[in-house]
Amino acid sequence: MKQLLNSILIVLATGLSACVHLDRHPNSGYAHKGLQSAPGAQLSERAQLIHAERLLNQRTLSERRQYYRYRSALKSDRERLAFLAIPSLEARERWALNRGLVQSDQAHSEQIADLIESKDIALGMGRTAVQQSWGEPESIEFSGDPIYGNERWRYTRLIGSQAGYNRQIRYVYFESGRVIGWESL
Repeated sequence: MKQLLNSILIVLATGLSACVHLDRHPNSGYAHKGLQSAPGAQLSERAQLIHAERLLNQRTLSERRQYYRYRSALKSDRERLAFLAIPSLEARERWALNRGLVQSDQAHSEQIADLIESKDIALGMGRTAVQQSWGEPESIEFSGDPIYGNERWRYTRLIGSQAGYNRQIRYVYFESGRVIGWESL
């Protein structure tokens, strides 16, 4: 019986990828709590952040919106974890204000203001700046829940040429409320 079990285990083991075992290493950030070798082993910051973001779904809509509004400005997993660990909405606002993350929607850097004036956009621009530069989008599509700020804006414009006018469609892609790219069709 023991020999039969060993044979089954060998067959199963040869059918599985070795990568599965590597990805589950306790320090990889993918380890399930039950798979950690040492009882007091610490999860990586990435794994802690993933867990904290999952717990965010149990908080209020205002708290989720606040986090995803600042998420792209928070530069590291450690900073995001520190933000999420703050107990109240008001305290998180003060924390963001003290670090210069809170800006008026109308206030832009000199570079962004120049881009708006020339009717151009750039990576990292916020939604308000894009609206001020290109106007209201023809349509907005959301990827997932709208509070995450993952959107695709569509603009249509007519471009004049010697042969007449051609219609150009432009898409602007946002992640966490910031421009991550665009394309013209």
